[in-house]
Amino acid sequence: PSTEPSSAGGSLYRVSPLVDAARVLMVGRVEGHPDEPVAWTYRREDGGKSFYTSLGHVEDFRGELLPRLLTNAVAWCLAE
Repeated sequence: PSTEPSSAGGSLYRVSPLVDAARVLMVGRVEGHPDEPVAWTYRREDGGKSFYTSLGHVEDFRGELLPRLLTNAVAWCLAE
């Protein structure tokens, strides 16, 4: 998987701060503003799982990244 920065359309939602137990998968960056998480997972103490992403602009679907992220997120949520 590429770790190179990429550019996307749309806007960057301000969601920080996340709970400490959240695992940030991706961050977004807008010049002049703090980085913001754009995808993360969270596992509750009772075992429940959550996945979140603010990606979803039409341009985000043009590459491989978002479809792969969503596929992996569903697989992670369904895994025991």
